[in-house]
Amino acid sequence: MSGETFKTDLFMGLTGIHPKDFIISPHLKRTDVVHSLTTYTTLLNDPLSAEGSPVQQIASHYLRPHSSVIEGQNKLKLIPNHIPGKGNIDPFKPFYFDGGYNLLLLNQDVPGDGAVVGFDILDKYNMQRYRNYPMLRELKEGDLMIIQLQGPNGRQDRQVLQPYMWEKLLVQTVCDWAESVGFSAVFLLPSQYHNYQFRSPDTAIRCSKRYDLTADQTGFHKQNGLWKKELFAGRMYKDLFHT
Repeated sequence: MSGETFKTDLFMGLTGIHPKDFIISPHLKRTDVVHSLTTYTTLLNDPLSAEGSPVQQIASHYLRPHSSVIEGQNKLKLIPNHIPGKGNIDPFKPFYFDGGYNLLLLNQDVPGDGAVVGFDILDKYNMQRYRNYPMLRELKEGDLMIIQLQGPNGRQDRQVLQPYMWEKLLVQTVCDWAESVGFSAVFLLPSQYHNYQFRSPDTAIRCSKRYDLTADQTGFHKQNGLWKKELFAGRMYKDLFHT
């Protein structure tokens, strides 16, 4: 057995992922990301069993304490959106998308009900958004950073999504996808860099809970002013094939 075959077998045995499926690089094409996210969400939405789609089964692990799901509240679906700014078609109309890439979690039977996670994969263009942040020097082209966690104007997400810790669900979904395609880490923008936290003291508290508490509870650690989560598969890939 050659050294390369041994590395491939070891990597697949420990991660369940073939090295050829790791497509991420600092020069990753946008079309590759769009295709990968579309394929990934399609698999999560596929109703494979009587218990529902994978995303519905995953969501059951993110129920708030003492919460339960009533009939009609569990038809969840993930939809990718890759057009930043105000949504102009259904089901995106209630949302403003900050990220270059976004995942919308919604209920299939309730129009406008849902929540969004938005993220950027940094390049020489979108890094200009963060040029005034002192943590910019910790980032590089090709890094993935979550920059948005939002319900629809802070209203409908209290209805169908209320039983779920949807912030954690969406953040973990991004991390799982990122790991499956080869990222070694995911970053999350701390609450202090979100402008709307300055609207009022109550808003600042809610912003901190939404971003900082969610990051802390989903395995991120504060490093040089940024929330960062190391991903096992990505680290192993670099150790085995880029040493």
